Order: sequence, then C-alpha cells, then structure tokens
Amino acid sequence: MTRPHASTRDLLLAFAAVYLVWGSTYLAIRFGVETIPPFLLGGVRFFTAGLILTAVSRLRGAPAPKPSEWKAATISGTFMVAGGNGLVCWAEQYVPSGLAALLVATVPLWLVAIARLGPDREPTSRLEVLGLVLGLVGVVVLVRGSGSEIGIGGASSDRVMLGAFVILGASLSWAIGSMYNRRAALPSPPLYATALTMTAEAWSSYSSGWARESSAACRWPTSPPGRGGRCCT
Repeated sequence: MTRPHASTRDLLLAFAAVYLVWGSTYLAIRFGVETIPPFLLGGVRFFTAGLILTAVSRLRGAPAPKPSEWKAATISGTFMVAGGNGLVCWAEQYVPSGLAALLVATVPLWLVAIARLGPDREPTSRLEVLGLVLGLVGVVVLVRGSGSEIGIGGASSDRVMLGAFVILGASLSWAIGSMYNRRAALPSPPLYATALTMTAEAWSSYSSGWARESSAACRWPTSPPGRGGRCCT
C-alpha cells in the first residue's frame, strides 16, 4: 500500500500541532497537580477522553471490543497511560513543565534501544548507539546543572533529580507500550484502539486506589492555582 504524499502545508500543520498541543500538555499538568492529586488528574483526563473517542468510534461503525482486545488495551495502557503519563503527573509536582517536556523527548532514544535489544533485534548502527548514550548523559548533565533553583515550590535539587529520573522512567514505560502495540491484538482503526487503551487503563488506575484514596481528601480550592497550594490534604 502506497502512502499518500504529504504536502508542505500538511507537514507544517502537523509540526505546529506537535509543538502546541503536545508541548502545552505539560504546562496544563503543571497547573493541574497544584490542586488535584496527580494520578487522579491523569485518570480522569484519559477516562474522559477514552469515553468520548469510544463513542465516536462506535458511531462510525466500530464493533464492540472483544475480551482479547480489552486485555491488549489494558496492557498497553499500563505502560503508556499509567506509567507513561501517571508518573509524569507525579513528577511535575517538583519538575518544571519545560524540563518535563524535554525529558519526555527521550522516548525516541528508548525506542531505538528497545528495538535493538528486544525480541525483534532490529539492527542499530554505532552512531545510533552513540547518540543514545550521549543523549541520556546530556539529560543527566542538564538536570544536575540546573540546581535547586528550578524546583517547584522550593523543591530541593534532590527532589528535582528524583522527579527527573521518574520522568525518564515514564518515557521508557511509554516506549515499551509503543513497541508492544506493534504485536498487540488491538482493534482497528487506530483511533478506536487508542480509545480503548485510554479507557481501560484510566479506569483500572482509578479503581486500583491510586487516585481514589487521594480523591477522598479533595475539596474545592479557595484560591487560584499557585497561590493557595493543593486542595487535597
């Protein structure tokens, strides 16, 4: 099957969407975790989006998902939603959104490593391996050199470093989920598969207690984000 040729306009729009939509996600998370527990924030976000996309897919004629598809969606979501996004939400309590977005950009590096060392054993050039190592070393140097001044809410440099490594772990989790999706028995079209993945793991994360235990202590904030602290105790 021949892929349609993308025009320059389409490419520019795609890049703009990546920069604006993808990049602003981490800024939105940064404001969200000031008043909402991180796992509750991620769970509600993905569960809502998953329900909407599932409804759209079903209206377009997608069949009801099979048990095997739900299983694949849950496994995929464990790595990509709970691990890939939930951990980022937790880390952004201490790590600025700009640095978080930079660290998440290591996902392609993890993909190269997994493709080389995973079951597919895809060939990797020495330059790719060198780029992977240098990229990870550069991230560590960047974070360590930033010091405690970049910490959120007066977080110490140790907290910032911990948050940074948690985001790196989240990036690895997302990459594992992406590689799993190559062989997973997910439904078609891809939009429907994405909807099931978000719905399955968002609900699983919430019901497991990550968010539910925190939400019991929540109350409506009495001051704007950034002024009165969290609304949960």
